[in-house]
Amino acid sequence: MKRALAALLACVALTPPVGDAARSGPSSSESARKGIERLLQERAQAVVAGDEAAFMSTISRDSPAFVARQRSLFRSMEQLDFASYRLEAVWERYGDLAGGFEVGDYRDAEAIALPVTDESLRIQGFDEKPQSEELFYTFVKRDGEWSIAEDTDLERFGFQSVRHLWDGGRW
Repeated sequence: MKRALAALLACVALTPPVGDAARSGPSSSESARKGIERLLQERAQAVVAGDEAAFMSTISRDSPAFVARQRSLFRSMEQLDFASYRLEAVWERYGDLAGGFEVGDYRDAEAIALPVTDESLRIQGFDEKPQSEELFYTFVKRDGEWSIAEDTDLERFGFQSVRHLWDGGRW
């Protein structure tokens, strides 16, 4: 498995950008990293605070289906008692995956980035320590602001965002 992943990552690194990524290029600049990190902090704070409006403000309106899934996800997460919840883009793990794959139709985006995002959470009374999973968010920048456009753009390449029991709605 590790060899297959290494081979895939080598192909990504050597593949020229296509589609929107070719137009705007991967966005692993320091300002992109800071903007995305700020967005993820706001999103995590919204989860902990139970602030649906703040949570939904982190979502792009590119995909009505994604917006609906995220609203359902938030409403399900409201039922959980998080002792901790954190999101962090980990650029060093796979780099910016937007540079090697055709990722959705984001023509009007100033930039696109797709670093792996670590979701670390601990549910009060259930988890002894934080549990960490991978999310593959597509980040888009418009009017100088970053937002999350999708989490399924890389599924056909084997990169799937974690799905929790509560992702499908109330449980």
